[in-house]
Amino acid sequence: MKKLIFGLIAIVMFSILGNAQNLRTEFLKGKTHKEAVVAYNKLSEGEQKKLWLEKIEQLLSLSLPNEHKNYISKIKNSIEQGVNRDQSKEFLQNIVNLAKITPMKDFGMMFETLEDYKFYGKFIDTKAVPETIIIDLANLNLFTDASTSSVARGDCSCRWCLFHDGQTGTNCNRTSYGCGFLWMQSCNQCVLCL
Repeated sequence: MKKLIFGLIAIVMFSILGNAQNLRTEFLKGKTHKEAVVAYNKLSEGEQKKLWLEKIEQLLSLSLPNEHKNYISKIKNSIEQGVNRDQSKEFLQNIVNLAKITPMKDFGMMFETLEDYKFYGKFIDTKAVPETIIIDLANLNLFTDASTSSVARGDCSCRWCLFHDGQTGTNCNRTSYGCGFLWMQSCNQCVLCL
């Protein structure tokens, strides 16, 4: 009888954990990146947090170097506990430290998309995250009110993005979230605005 009960508990736990790991898959299903960002902006803060925590768990499950795992774990703990103004400097420093030791393309694939990141014993890229982005990360204001918008041609894309080297412009509607590290930043410039 005990084996049966433990077996049922194991099945229920496996089912719950399996469903939790499918949150991002279900959210991203059939969406382009732009559609995912629009849908993400409609989620509650708690739902957004769950998506990124699942992504971070996926990163921690990889055989990344210990120094990377250490910073990722600290970032995860901060997100779980919530970052207040007093803790924001330490949170941002962990992000900056991680960016300094992670190649540019890998950093972007880890933290600028909800898609799984693949690591096969070595990083994909060899180029460092540009100093301008390191400075942006260090100076992120996590507590801005991005509710204001201006008359423009469309919603902004990212103010900075590791995967875009195009022209930028400011003739766009500022969006609340969807850009940069963990999509936490507001978008206040358009990459390749038309």
